Amino acid sequence: MTVSSAFAQLKNKVQSFVSENGKPDENELVTIATFLPVMQPLAHMLHVKLESEGIICIMNGQVLTRSDFIRLQVRQADAVKATAIVNAFEVVNE
Repeated sequence: MTVSSAFAQLKNKVQSFVSENGKPDENELVTIATFLPVMQPLAHMLHVKLESEGIICIMNGQVLTRSDFIRLQVRQADAVKATAIVNAFEVVNE
């Protein structure tokens, strides 16, 4: 996923969470990343990274089967910053 497509998706999410008065609900949770169960360690690392940056993050989803997903969710107000952190996160294998 490219940065431009990630921001396009984020823009769509923001528009879908617009409240009746035309302002987004900043406390509404939005999903910024989705992982297969095999990627749970990566999801956990990103969860820790986001929280270390001061962003409240929820790892949502119970892994009951191999086809279930794990979602990282943050407050709408933190979504842009969190998405940038997730996109910049690199895992180094030695």
